[in-house]
Amino acid sequence: MKTRSTDAPPHPERPPSPARVHPRARAIRPVGPADAPGTPRAQGPWEIRLRARTPLSVNERMNWNIAPASVGTAEADAVLRAYIDDIAGRYYGRPATPEEIDTALAESPSDDLAPPHGAFLLAREANGTGGANGANSTAGAVLGCVGVRLLSAKTAELKRVWVTPAARGRGLGSALIGAAEHAALDLGATTMRLDTRTDLVEARRLYGRHGYAEIPPYHHGKYADHWFEKRLA
Repeated sequence: MKTRSTDAPPHPERPPSPARVHPRARAIRPVGPADAPGTPRAQGPWEIRLRARTPLSVNERMNWNIAPASVGTAEADAVLRAYIDDIAGRYYGRPATPEEIDTALAESPSDDLAPPHGAFLLAREANGTGGANGANSTAGAVLGCVGVRLLSAKTAELKRVWVTPAARGRGLGSALIGAAEHAALDLGATTMRLDTRTDLVEARRLYGRHGYAEIPPYHHGKYADHWFEKRLA
């Protein structure tokens, strides 16, 4: 099964303000001064730290760190395999076999989600409050991922948007989209595009909430049914 052009959560201007990311969340971009009109956007490493109230208890909070990661590491391979397992299972209407997952990963590699023309980000559970840069926090389990790649100098594509089942319903999908938009801007893009499938109704709703508008097809991938675009700047 070929999935390169079918990413969505699962399958897949200005970055959204914390209020747009999640009504009960705040995002911090600690590296460098706040962007000001006419000031070039800082390049290089950055991190979003998100604190949102979980639905489990009004007294408990979950912290997420969303930061760049390298495709090809054991950790990245594991989360990408889980992503393919999820979206393939939904497509087939049954659990995907290991062979089907292997085939999909081979047909849809993620090696283009890396600098200088792309980015891959992981969301991790962070224990403790830590500092603004996360230096004093302890990273926990991976909770999700997102990728960005350049289609042209000014157009990026949103890829591999995925949240683990246990972390869904807490605003992390919105946080990942916001982080990906930051990354796309840092790559020089002014427009973000994506595609998704008809059965991924929640994905299309999520994109709509973040300002993505449906557009005519910009490619004809086998598993793409809907195409979206958003101006970032």
